[in-house]
Amino acid sequence: MKPVQTVLKGYNYQCNKFKIVGDIWFCSSAEKDSNGKKFSGAYPAGFMKRVKLAFKDYYPKDKEDKLQVCSGRIPSCEGMRLDIDPKYKPDFLCNAEDMKPVKSNRFKWVMSDTPYNERASEKYYGKPLLNRSKMLKEMTRVCKVGGFVSLLDQITPNNAPRNLKRIAIIGVTSIPNQDLRVFTLYRKIGRKPN
Repeated sequence: MKPVQTVLKGYNYQCNKFKIVGDIWFCSSAEKDSNGKKFSGAYPAGFMKRVKLAFKDYYPKDKEDKLQVCSGRIPSCEGMRLDIDPKYKPDFLCNAEDMKPVKSNRFKWVMSDTPYNERASEKYYGKPLLNRSKMLKEMTRVCKVGGFVSLLDQITPNNAPRNLKRIAIIGVTSIPNQDLRVFTLYRKIGRKPN
């Protein structure tokens, strides 16, 4: 595995003693749907544009190479979509803790923006909060070796599968909101990290 400095060539970042990318992104309030109506639970406005720009050498262009987990209203152009709610018409209708319909090692980029707490999970899905460890394990399973697994959440997981190497932790805030979320990016490796 190449050092992080060569893994993310061209990304202007701070690299600390832990040898991971550290940054902060300022975005706007939640994205709007196709009718221009703002809805809760969406990526902050400008977030996906930042991901694509920051990781342009790695972020797949082909929809078939990307999986959006807990996709909700994310447009289909952003990749294949997995959600438990049929009203969003996902490509994979299943729970993110058990992605049986999804073939192992299929995607180059697997991304999630799940509800952050019990209240949000009940509000958006009427279901209990996902077990993040199980979800991350499944996201890793469906990601190709050398591919990326990323999460936007209020925390950065400390119990990631051993074949994931954390390469970036980026704070994301929505102006004028005061909340701070964390975009954590991992790369799937074929062996256990040293």
